Amino acid sequence: MYLIDENLPPVLAELFRRFGLDAKHINEFDHQKPIKDDGIRRYVLRFPETVVVTRDDDFVKSYFSRKVPEKVLYVYNLQVKQEILTAFESHLEEIAHLYPEKELVELNPDGLKIHS
Repeated sequence: MYLIDENLPPVLAELFRRFGLDAKHINEFDHQKPIKDDGIRRYVLRFPETVVVTRDDDFVKSYFSRKVPEKVLYVYNLQVKQEILTAFESHLEEIAHLYPEKELVELNPDGLKIHS
């Protein structure tokens, strides 16, 4: 599953689903308070196949320091909602084929960068 962080537009989960991918925006979870980064980390410990889709570099740092989460799709240097959606529309088919094998992928204005 692709778990879309709160710092990305909720419509992104819909875009993933239109491509046939299992995706959920963090706001779609039934919860009383906002889910913080530590809550997401606890979730991915229970479901390690989850890919965290985020603009938050804290997840990249914790990936390198603790391997939590195990899979990150890091959105870098894309700020405007339409810019983000356009970038994903252009690369979702490729993204779908990268996981579960890859662990850290970056989506930036130049395209996808696969970290090994």
